[in-house]
Amino acid sequence: MAKSNLKYFIMLIFIFCFLIGCQKQDLHLQPSVSSKHEKTSTDHTMDQNAMNHPERKIQSLEVIEEQFEYIVGWLNNETILFIEHLNDEYVITSYNLYSGEKKQIYSSHIPILQAILSPSKTHLLIHTSPIVFEADVKVIELKEQKLIYHDRIESSEISFEWNGYDESKLFVVAFLEDWTFHTYIVNIQKKVKEEIDMPYPFAIWNDTSVLLTLDWGNDSLNMTAPILRFHNDTKDFVLKNEKYYFLQGWKGITLALGVNKDLENIADFKFYNDKWELVQKLSFPYLTEYTNREIPRFDLVDDHTFFIVAPRNCEEENIHCKFDLVKVDLFSGKQEIIIENVANEPILPSPDGDLVLSGFQFENVIQVNKKKIEPFLKIQ
Repeated sequence: MAKSNLKYFIMLIFIFCFLIGCQKQDLHLQPSVSSKHEKTSTDHTMDQNAMNHPERKIQSLEVIEEQFEYIVGWLNNETILFIEHLNDEYVITSYNLYSGEKKQIYSSHIPILQAILSPSKTHLLIHTSPIVFEADVKVIELKEQKLIYHDRIESSEISFEWNGYDESKLFVVAFLEDWTFHTYIVNIQKKVKEEIDMPYPFAIWNDTSVLLTLDWGNDSLNMTAPILRFHNDTKDFVLKNEKYYFLQGWKGITLALGVNKDLENIADFKFYNDKWELVQKLSFPYLTEYTNREIPRFDLVDDHTFFIVAPRNCEEENIHCKFDLVKVDLFSGKQEIIIENVANEPILPSPDGDLVLSGFQFENVIQVNKKKIEPFLKIQ
């Protein structure tokens, strides 16, 4: 049953700006979910190439402004996917940053609104909308270039969350024109879509069949909330004495953002393992945008390397800050500034954390070990 309550309207706007993006350039920015998997032979070959050619240069990606759509994400440690509009088709192409090699992956006559890689980079979800208020959802198995799931879902906006513990599953939120919403669990292997009763539209995976959300309650003025856990038909609270304003999850790690108990202008980043043991706690000035808290740009790779565009030297109630790209080892807590004075813009680290794309169009590339930033996207 669709949920309808006007008190959630502002909250929904905030959530969707983060999940889907308020600008076209951010449409593909679905926060990634890391997964622990063995290195493939391709990864091994790339590692050998890097050892044999330590000074390999990055080849800029040259595109034509009228044709370029956006960069999707990393296919592996040195290859990205991007979308262009060529000859009346929307084409997804892979691009190797070192060799410059391109390979067409998929094409569509309909604009591709979202293209989202699975955590292990083996599957690609493609969202188009051939009919108003309807999402056409396809999942492609990349190795065999095979369509394994196809469905159409009534919606005006839609978001997807891959399950990093079981990649056959997706959590899907379909918003209707009046901002009511439906929530589903999609199993791409069994080709089944099951509607579930979730009180809020934002949730993350915490196991193969466990979802977490913040329980905002009936008070629309709440700025923080406890964590509510859903498992099949049961629900309970975790960390009952703690309240947060944002959750993000990766396989084996849950990040909860809350306000520091002693300093109200400081945000605490608490990382928990699957047993709800505190792995690491980081503190940064929290950002404000009008009356809302702004979520910093961050990502986690290789299970313990955390990248964040970290605010510092904030003034005027944290509205004006300077920013550094910071790399954090969650095991040791060691923080390393990679680039000082960066723009507060999206980042997209490679799976091994050696490269980071940055910018609203991911127009720059950062070589982490060299602490060097240079232009990557050349738009003609």
